[in-house]
Amino acid sequence: MLTIDMGQLPNQKVRLSLTGGLNITLQLNMTDNGYFATISNGDDVLVACAPVLPNYPIIPYQYQETAGQIIFDSLDGTVCDYNKIGLTQFFTYMSPQEVTDARS
Repeated sequence: MLTIDMGQLPNQKVRLSLTGGLNITLQLNMTDNGYFATISNGDDVLVACAPVLPNYPIIPYQYQETAGQIIFDSLDGTVCDYNKIGLTQFFTYMSPQEVTDARS
């Protein structure tokens, strides 16, 4: 697992270059209804406008986890708040193998 280094900004985009040729992009957008994420691997969008919920995977379906999974970890169980990112709230990347291991 890899903790993604994010800034304390309401809207942001982070790119991860990972082994195996994976180029993951996580884009967070704050709206009046909470945070939503778009995740892509290169030019392939894996999920668009997915709600960011505390302690829950962002990619909703197992068949979409071909490039892994990103989980929003909230130590205090609260919804995403950009002022808490890096303090009590983190985004964690799990490789495809780690996702498979966690499911078994």
